[in-house]
Amino acid sequence: MALKLLGRTGAVAGRDVPVADLLKIGASADSEFRIAVGGVSRNHAQLRAIKGRFVLFDLNSTGGTFVNGQRTSQTVLYPGDVISLAGVALIFGQDNPPPRPDLATTSPLNSDPGTSERPTATIEHNTVDLRTGKKREDNPDK
Repeated sequence: MALKLLGRTGAVAGRDVPVADLLKIGASADSEFRIAVGGVSRNHAQLRAIKGRFVLFDLNSTGGTFVNGQRTSQTVLYPGDVISLAGVALIFGQDNPPPRPDLATTSPLNSDPGTSERPTATIEHNTVDLRTGKKREDNPDK
């Protein structure tokens, strides 16, 4: 499987990283994706290929691992996801990504015969005139 982790800043900017089954991410010299930036732990995270999907695991890092702004301990990644490791932003990409089961298919609303194509609602408001203290109907037709 091929993977793209595109860094936005510094030493990780624009790097594509090939992944077989496991990718170690961190500040350690033995990390396949090394990020030597303050706040990134030596062994910060792992990216594992599991059944055709990439799963990101936080390795109890100090700075935390976030995907699309949400802190995570593990999550399945999809193309376009923004990974943040202690403030270092990476964009996840994948050749031949699997389908997204979390996105439901949608279809147009089937209207009943005799109804308009775009359903509408009418809201009636009853208000009180503060000068006279009398109720006033905003919709006097009803």
